[in-house]
Amino acid sequence: MKVLFVCNENVSRSQMAATIYNHLTKSHDADSAGINLDVVGETLGERRKRVGLGKSFELMQKSGLDMSKRKRIQLTKDMIGSYDQVISMVRIDLAPDWLKSAPNYRYWHIPYPKGKGMQATIDAKNVITTLIHILID
Repeated sequence: MKVLFVCNENVSRSQMAATIYNHLTKSHDADSAGINLDVVGETLGERRKRVGLGKSFELMQKSGLDMSKRKRIQLTKDMIGSYDQVISMVRIDLAPDWLKSAPNYRYWHIPYPKGKGMQATIDAKNVITTLIHILID
């Protein structure tokens, strides 16, 4: 099953979700994208050098999952049809209507951990991991 995970900036929740999904399924079937990127196409490793170590990046490293080569992708309407499921973690009121109306759209309520400390990032990762296990089963 091809899955696209979507969040705001494509640096935390969607990147963690795609990395965890691909790790658990031993595949490359999950991608991630964001609705509001400042720099499109940079890797998370490049972003780390530009703005510092993000909490999700650090947390995933400690879990033995490297996200440094994952690229940041801007979500476009044309991408939606290439996936069996598009799972958005973007607050519903901020998500584009064309995303919410897609037949393969699914919403996961994962609070945005930015600026809320490491525990909020850990909590987001734990919920994402649980939901991915359910998705896989």
